[in-house]
Amino acid sequence: MTGDFMDLPCILKEKPTFIQRYTPVFFSRFGLSFQYAFNCADYYITDIETGTHISKEILFFMDPLEHCLVVSRFYPEIYKHDRSKYLSATCFYILIQHFIQFSGIALDATIYLTAKREVFKTFYAKLKNFDFHASGQRTDPYVGVTSPIVNNDVNNLKSIRSWLDLIADIRNANTINNVH
Repeated sequence: MTGDFMDLPCILKEKPTFIQRYTPVFFSRFGLSFQYAFNCADYYITDIETGTHISKEILFFMDPLEHCLVVSRFYPEIYKHDRSKYLSATCFYILIQHFIQFSGIALDATIYLTAKREVFKTFYAKLKNFDFHASGQRTDPYVGVTSPIVNNDVNNLKSIRSWLDLIADIRNANTINNVH
């Protein structure tokens, strides 16, 4: 299945949070599309100005046996663009929330990924909307990283659905490319 990233409902009325502030910035510069099959979503980022596909690999899947959302690959390549500070974090949050909504994964599930220890320290550990923790030996170059899907920071809105409403508000500002 392919999809338009903007098919989500809307009711947001709260003071903008970090993610709410940077989501319009993200969508003013980048388009998102995805393909979904067999509990797996492959996401694509496009530079709106040039029409160039910029993401390297972004792959999420739901593991029903482990009750978790697995971030298999997350290489959005946004950092290579000018004025992109905070946009990789914004993209990660948007994609996690989209996958939750689209796949129907339970909000009490866990997010799991594997990352280089340095990437964990400089990126995942700094994401305030999640509660990521690393596991593994201190000498291992890669660590297992987990976070509950919903915690107090993510739940600072009335619901995840209300946050997704912000995306619908951006619908008229940008055209999101569908994957065919």
